Amino acid sequence: MKSNPNAPEESPRPPRADSIRVYLPGGVPVLRIAIEDLLDSGWEDVFQQRACEIACAFEGSFKSCGREDLANVTHTLLLLLELDRGTARYLDLALKVKLTELLGRLESLLGSDEELRTA
Repeated sequence: MKSNPNAPEESPRPPRADSIRVYLPGGVPVLRIAIEDLLDSGWEDVFQQRACEIACAFEGSFKSCGREDLANVTHTLLLLLELDRGTARYLDLALKVKLTELLGRLESLLGSDEELRTA
């Protein structure tokens, strides 16, 4: 009989190095679409909440997998997504550029979505 890998008497095992390679349909493109919707909406609350929730989930997932590099990029995205509407409108183009840059960085760190199908 095999023992449970995380039985109470044993210390938890760290995640596998390839545990980031989890199939999540859409992956980062879902976050990209949520951010584009937010920008197109003029920073409407419902779109802001959706983008923030997705980014927060990804940040937690990356942290739990031990990928601090990905978690840090996602956390930075989340901080920008949490800006109030007035500040976001004031920053307008600069904010769009920075969000696009951070999404590109995230995709670059992950590899192509077709290759890994990751979040």
